[in-house]
Amino acid sequence: MGVNNGSQSPTLPNILDRYERIIQAIPDNKLNNNEKLVARLIARIPYGKIASYGKIAEWAEQKHQYSGGEGRFIANIRSKIYSLIDHYTNFPLWRLATQGDDHAENDSIITRIYGMEKRLEEGSWENPIWFAPEKYHDPY
Repeated sequence: MGVNNGSQSPTLPNILDRYERIIQAIPDNKLNNNEKLVARLIARIPYGKIASYGKIAEWAEQKHQYSGGEGRFIANIRSKIYSLIDHYTNFPLWRLATQGDDHAENDSIITRIYGMEKRLEEGSWENPIWFAPEKYHDPY
């Protein structure tokens, strides 16, 4: 156990606020409101879990009545965000994967290496736990 030096672990609202600042820094002409809506859902994938593109598309439909697409649409948004904020971001894009591709073999080598590093830190690389939004209570 570490020594408590008076600092507190970040809370979910604080973490989401940090991600929101990243999303808001992207100009509207680069990422539209629906794409930002999806980015906000990506930011809510819990630490240590991975989500399929299809599950995020279903979650967008369930949570925001947004039926803008399916898994491929979410994958395109992820790719677009990577191109706008770079691969070496603290925005949790590494928590997305194609269903069944739990080791990101379909990703580019840069995306795969960075994602592997981040998922090793979180413990979701060796024994990935797939995120099920329908079982997740998200009060935000």
